[in-house]
Amino acid sequence: VYAQGVGDTVAAAIGESLPPEEFDGLYWSEVEAPRFKKSGRRYTRGWGKKIFKASSKQQYIEVMHDDRRNATTLFLDRALQLTDVGEHMYHELMAHVPLQTLASPPKDVLIIGAGDGGVALRVLMHPSVQRVVQVELDGQVVNTSKRFFPTIARAFSDPRMDLRIEDAIDWATQEAADSPNAFDACIIDSTDNPLVSIWSAEFYAALRRMIRPGGVLMQNIAGFEEADHIRNMLRLRREGGWQRTRAVVMATIDYEHPYIGFLSSGLDTPCPGPAPDAEAR
Repeated sequence: VYAQGVGDTVAAAIGESLPPEEFDGLYWSEVEAPRFKKSGRRYTRGWGKKIFKASSKQQYIEVMHDDRRNATTLFLDRALQLTDVGEHMYHELMAHVPLQTLASPPKDVLIIGAGDGGVALRVLMHPSVQRVVQVELDGQVVNTSKRFFPTIARAFSDPRMDLRIEDAIDWATQEAADSPNAFDACIIDSTDNPLVSIWSAEFYAALRRMIRPGGVLMQNIAGFEEADHIRNMLRLRREGGWQRTRAVVMATIDYEHPYIGFLSSGLDTPCPGPAPDAEAR
């Protein structure tokens, strides 16, 4: 059975025993397990079969084929990441919303996480973009996306793309001193909690130094039920110099309830909203 197979494999990888999952006919439901209770939501797995599994140094990766919707689905540590029928609803919001708020069309964009390539693909659709630096922790996620989601992962072959496989939080704190005002915008698309380093005010301050005046920061945050996490993330951003933040509500067919992103700027920019020429872009 799928649940037992996943439990055995992940348990072997992390040296822990995992509780069994339940199957209610439509969703695989996680039980109350601290390590894997990411937001309490249930993750759609539909009816299908697992076509790929791998354990990287950071996480357990699975690709499922949903026969019911004829969809290919990516999971990381059991958590749904995307389906190839619904990913555009999420990735377009993550990319186009922040870039369309900039006073001038973006030229240089920093992406953190987003190893499937969906955010980069939409960023590169903007003709003004000349350079994308993407820092992704897990190279196995990139390779998996290239194999099973080639339409999305084609972004990695764009000559404007500079992909770096390393811990982005550590990278940002070191890079800020060498590359001030290097980017027009930063987009963070990651798991709710980092796998290696942790979110900190110092990290957001480093990003603030790398973003040009008038630039913005976009990040996926959490579901509505994660009130404490949302408040903490807002506090860290403010302490790091991102004093103005708008909530961006994202809803896709891949999740059973909306998800919140934060669009932030410093005091040098009005609370981010659409640029006057957003539609023309």
